[in-house]
Amino acid sequence: MFLKENGFFPNSDLSGIFGYGTQSATRLFQEYVFSIEGDISIGTPDGIAGKNTLDHINHWKQNKLENLYAVFIENQTSLTSLFGSVLLKICSQLITNNQVKNECDLHKSFQQG
Repeated sequence: MFLKENGFFPNSDLSGIFGYGTQSATRLFQEYVFSIEGDISIGTPDGIAGKNTLDHINHWKQNKLENLYAVFIENQTSLTSLFGSVLLKICSQLITNNQVKNECDLHKSFQQG
């Protein structure tokens, strides 16, 4: 549950079995702690949920730490959706105001800047 909630187990369903997906998510968490946090005390990332990994998971839970990369990706997705919505409104407005006649003119106007 921890790995899923903190963005280390994206696009997967929890099955309750420590299978390949859970092992990959565990290794991703270990890589994050080792590489991003620079904490080598977690040991070599191997996907095994041993004492060091469990200690780090408990440390994250106690200190309410978060996966900054997952937060960044989530925000990027939100920004992309927002950008798409704004762009759609601008395009609709240009067509409504007869500043462009159709999608081809719209494409040309964006190419010209």
